[in-house]
Amino acid sequence: MDVSYLGNQPQNGGVILQKAIVDSYSILGVNYTSASTTVVATGIALTITPQSTGNYLDVFASIPVACNVASQIVELWLYVDGSPVAGLETSFRNASAPTTTYGSVTIQGRVPVSSLSAKTFEIYAKTYAGTLTIFANANSAASISVEEVSPNKITPSGAIISGIYDGIAATSLSGVSVDLTGIPALVKRINIHMDGGSTNGVSSMIMQLGDSGGLEATGYVGSVSHHAGGSSAFTTAFELTAGYSAAHLTYGTITLEKASGDTWILQGNLATNTGGYVNTSAGRKTLTGTLDKIRLTTGNGTDVYDAGTVFVTWEF
Repeated sequence: MDVSYLGNQPQNGGVILQKAIVDSYSILGVNYTSASTTVVATGIALTITPQSTGNYLDVFASIPVACNVASQIVELWLYVDGSPVAGLETSFRNASAPTTTYGSVTIQGRVPVSSLSAKTFEIYAKTYAGTLTIFANANSAASISVEEVSPNKITPSGAIISGIYDGIAATSLSGVSVDLTGIPALVKRINIHMDGGSTNGVSSMIMQLGDSGGLEATGYVGSVSHHAGGSSAFTTAFELTAGYSAAHLTYGTITLEKASGDTWILQGNLATNTGGYVNTSAGRKTLTGTLDKIRLTTGNGTDVYDAGTVFVTWEF
């Protein structure tokens, strides 16, 4: 499996966000000449079946093409399932009327995978007079290639690429509870970043874990404290703050790390914008199945979140 990188190398030992090439397809064309002003390069029609929605199909085509009438504009289009893809087109004007290849023209772009049905990629050429020729020979061949690229870390083949990945985009904190779902089964570490979280009361912020059987409200072991002296043990959820004030805005990160099986270890540090409080929590929870959901709520079940966001990154 090949791996390429999104963005530049970070400084000071930062982590590179990676993408995985899930599969690749390519085909070499043949000579194709038509008296029509619109032709399809039938020698390079490529049909593939994507493996996963949410992936992307990166397309690259190189087309040696010529028109036998001078000063004609030649347009090239990428067609998918018989329809042109907006933005994946190019054109050139030949100054003379060549009888051999005028040089390769390239098309490159990305098509999102919205369904798993088979897709056919073709190159259409068009001019407004004369005969178009798409060449393929030992020195200059028409070709098209498609790579299915996953923006996530796990490929359909099960290959693992280490690194930190964007997991759940910024989510508003609102209401009695906020659920974080779509957690990959193979994740090893989950980082929940809180930016300006606030509630309308004094009840502690808490967090519960869940699996396919639902959220679990027993078996939590640990405690939370802040440096001003507040502390408490917990059993029904991970407590993230030791007491609270509606005036507080809360910032920090809660990390869940898989110990073994379905056992998760929590460590969190949340600071407030007033009062100088730093809430430190740590604990352990063994689920009955694979973690797939996390709920942020309040200890009394009636105070509501009224400000802030959370976003999630995860590691494998």
